Amino acid sequence: MCVACYLSTDREIAEIPFDENDRKFNIHDIRGKEERPVGLTKKFVYYCGSSTCCGCNFGMASFTKEVLAHARREWECYEETGEAYIPEFWYAPRVSPPNSLADFDKYVDDYRQRRSETLELYRLIQETWEAGYECEVIIGCDGFQTLPPDEVHEIKPGEEVSLDFDNVDNDSILYRFLKSSV
Repeated sequence: MCVACYLSTDREIAEIPFDENDRKFNIHDIRGKEERPVGLTKKFVYYCGSSTCCGCNFGMASFTKEVLAHARREWECYEETGEAYIPEFWYAPRVSPPNSLADFDKYVDDYRQRRSETLELYRLIQETWEAGYECEVIIGCDGFQTLPPDEVHEIKPGEEVSLDFDNVDNDSILYRFLKSSV
């Protein structure tokens, strides 16, 4: 089942269409196309997609080049000795460890793409928030849209933009990025 991600705000945002030949971060205004997910209260609602068109590739922002380099060193050690393999690197639900170091190298480009798309989503949220607009983001496995969110998190100005895509298999999570009360 696909992960769905919606952004709601009172700021109009330019759409970025999904292009089958140039797969990357995309965003679509859903007005008149589908019902707004329960819990979103702002004027505009956008569906945010990754290179898969859905939100399944979001959530790899923590896979920095340093983390990947460390995991590769650990994998090399594991291939040579059978020890020191770090399974916690493969914590994300939808991500399986490769069978060999050669396969690991193939995965690296995929992780870089996922990280880039996730950071693009975070940049859009941060930019909207810094422009003085509250925004709401709701994520969950497709089908959650007609039910109230399972969790609600309020994020205050100055806090980091971060969404937990790794725990949406059973829950939908609503994030409210609040405006400063000053």
